[in-house]
Amino acid sequence: MERLIYTSVARPDIGPEEIDSIVQSSALANPLRSVTGFLIFDHGCFFQYLEGPTNELDALLVKIKRDRRHSGVKVRARSAARSPLFARWRMQRVRIGGEVEKDLLARFTAEHETLEFARLLRRFPKEKPDLAIIRPSGDPAARPSFPRPC
Repeated sequence: MERLIYTSVARPDIGPEEIDSIVQSSALANPLRSVTGFLIFDHGCFFQYLEGPTNELDALLVKIKRDRRHSGVKVRARSAARSPLFARWRMQRVRIGGEVEKDLLARFTAEHETLEFARLLRRFPKEKPDLAIIRPSGDPAARPSFPRPC
């Protein structure tokens, strides 16, 4: 089992109906893959957290990268996982701010292996620094960031 975060830039004309459609279709398909996670859409950027079997995440990433509703898919963090953090979230849409974001940060900071994920979430999309490479967790030089505009 693994977990990952990717970001991407939405097509400029994407509307709320398409975002809802992404979440709904993912919520239907993900249980068949044993994948769970959440999607944040803000300021024209997607931030998605996924967890599940490695082979399923690999296949899903291929599909995600081919999706024409966004571009610039960048995997920001990926690591092994002992157990899912969001086992009941087939796919959940999360809005920035509020109690749900606090809950996500609490879950990520509760485990050392997901501290990098917490840093990524805290910075999205509040800061938009230049592109930097995410190094494997455990590397003290790891500095999460996003390309402009995500």
